[in-house]
Amino acid sequence: MEKNKLSLLFKLSNKFIKRYLKEYFMLLLKPVIIGIIGTLSILLAFISPELAIVSLFISIPCACYGFWKGYLITYSLNIAAYNFITKNASVSLKDCYQKVVKDEKQFAMYVLFYAFVIIIGYLPTSIFAYLSLANTDITALLTDPLGIFSATYTIGIIFIINSLILLPFMNYSLQAYTFKQNENFIKLFLNCYKKLDLTGFIIAVIVSVLCFIVSAINILLYVLTFIFINLFVYSINTFWYYSKVKIKEN
Repeated sequence: MEKNKLSLLFKLSNKFIKRYLKEYFMLLLKPVIIGIIGTLSILLAFISPELAIVSLFISIPCACYGFWKGYLITYSLNIAAYNFITKNASVSLKDCYQKVVKDEKQFAMYVLFYAFVIIIGYLPTSIFAYLSLANTDITALLTDPLGIFSATYTIGIIFIINSLILLPFMNYSLQAYTFKQNENFIKLFLNCYKKLDLTGFIIAVIVSVLCFIVSAINILLYVLTFIFINLFVYSINTFWYYSKVKIKEN
């Protein structure tokens, strides 16, 4: 049963990618170009110290604009995926983006809430790592590969456990927000766990492993494929979450 459901979700996601690939790419062009301009403006600081201030005034606004607008466009994939599965892809991604912009301030607050939860959520790993390495001679470890492995092995295990606990929220937080009704942010956080089933957990693991492997192999490869990855991740997450919402409604 789970296998059949996963197969159906993958097929829907594949159709979604074909439907919205061009639109997503075109919408991202402007923020990406502005972000690149901001990044390249940093080179002005190497030409002349006087130009460093100019570089600062160009790079920071451009980088912030490019990141935030790109993030809003990417989040709109959730709305598009919902329309795709309920209205047969009749809604453009640009229209979905316009709906997101109307809720931009509230969404920004939720993004801050997400960041706060993740920071707090990873405190166990951070505290354990600090306590483990506080009295360790880092210089000595650099000349001892086995020592580095021994010192970081347990930290790595704690990090993995910590990540698995946070995985439902990290993977489905945006879907919880997309399908919110009258819930506050805390309830949206809890919804990521209340609605979780085996299929949802498998999808979350697949998504996390995929993103990790692609970025670990080569960061340039991730940059070149992030459009496809985002289309896949946001659509399959939304399709699964919507199936849980429908089950609750029925």
